[in-house]
Amino acid sequence: MSGFPKTAMMLACQFLLLTAVAVSIGLTPVSAKMPDKKGSDKDAQKQPKPKVFSLGEGIADDVVLPLVPAKPRTPEEQKKIDSAAWYMTGRLREARNDFIGAYEAYKKAMEYNPNSIEIYRVLIRLASGLDKTEEAIEFAQKAVALDPEDYELMRKLGLHMAGQGRFEDAVAFLKKASDSPAIDKKSGVYVIIKHDQANLYERLGKNEEAAQCWEIVFNALTKPDEYTFEFNSRSQLEAKQGKLYERMG
Repeated sequence: MSGFPKTAMMLACQFLLLTAVAVSIGLTPVSAKMPDKKGSDKDAQKQPKPKVFSLGEGIADDVVLPLVPAKPRTPEEQKKIDSAAWYMTGRLREARNDFIGAYEAYKKAMEYNPNSIEIYRVLIRLASGLDKTEEAIEFAQKAVALDPEDYELMRKLGLHMAGQGRFEDAVAFLKKASDSPAIDKKSGVYVIIKHDQANLYERLGKNEEAAQCWEIVFNALTKPDEYTFEFNSRSQLEAKQGKLYERMG
């Protein structure tokens, strides 16, 4: 989990070890010196009785003390620990197919660490799966603000908005994705984004912008050796090749 420092993760786990420590302490066996023959009964009476821990008061209540860090934590450090704990709770619930519970746990993690891209990615995925489209868009917008070069995330956000009929917003985010310095302009992903942009520009009546995008798609189809197409991207375009030629004139 790259979104959390190792120290925060380790401290969050220490709370789970308290019970194990208490159980491992157990009762300490008491060894007594064998009494002499004379006055053995009297000496036996003087031997101290072993201390028995009361279950009513809790196992080893007077032995296990609250975990106190050697150096007091700063508020920011405590927030990171709390965020890591909630994130792990979300992972556990998700593994048990409790997706609603996991979603709520991840939201708690985000509250304590609102600058974690990793948490936003998980929230976007779960929000989409739970049909919480508006929340997915909101989380995606925050994530994009944190990492403007994440073209994959911007593309997903654009497609989410297109599905909601928000074509102006959708094409704006797709344009940001295709303009990202991190994207390879000869990749299949880039061509697919341009294809999606062209469709949206046509819906908005922006034919000049659409034509510029179609030109890139057409060039990729006619000169495939110049592009590094993934199999799925290439198959997707080839399936629409006839209609694409018609639309490009």
